Amino acid sequence: LHKACQGGNLECVRILVEARAFVDAQGVANGHTALMEAIWFKHVDIVQYLLDHGAGLGINTHYGFTLDQHIEYEKNVARSVPAELEKVEAAQRAVEERRASDKARIAFQPLMAATVAGDVAKVRELLAGGANPDERFPIVNSFNDDHTPLLVASRQGYKDIVAELLKH
Repeated sequence: LHKACQGGNLECVRILVEARAFVDAQGVANGHTALMEAIWFKHVDIVQYLLDHGAGLGINTHYGFTLDQHIEYEKNVARSVPAELEKVEAAQRAVEERRASDKARIAFQPLMAATVAGDVAKVRELLAGGANPDERFPIVNSFNDDHTPLLVASRQGYKDIVAELLKH
């Protein structure tokens, strides 16, 4: 997947992701993810594809860079070539849009919030009001990434919440 991102082959990236390649695998030498490679090699279409398919935004490289630091470094490298800088900035905007989308999704998941809090009464109220018990938490490099409320309730041992969720 990393090599397909480096080479700019979106079709190959698609095939690998559809075959369940681990999008957030880190390279052995530097800890780059496929997303970081796509940004470094300025393939904005691949950046967007990976973001749309759950690429993590909170993974650090082996040398300690966050994704944002990686992007800032790349912007500094690309400054002398305006067309290249524009591509990195487009990738940065895509990352920022994904972050905003994740934040909005989290804000609109009151059932997950009630489950995490262990609030049985709120869970019942939300389910009675039509909350989707199968909604998944966005992938934001947290403990609840891609989890449903049922998985969280089970993990936390919230038997009453598990029973309510199973009813729905």
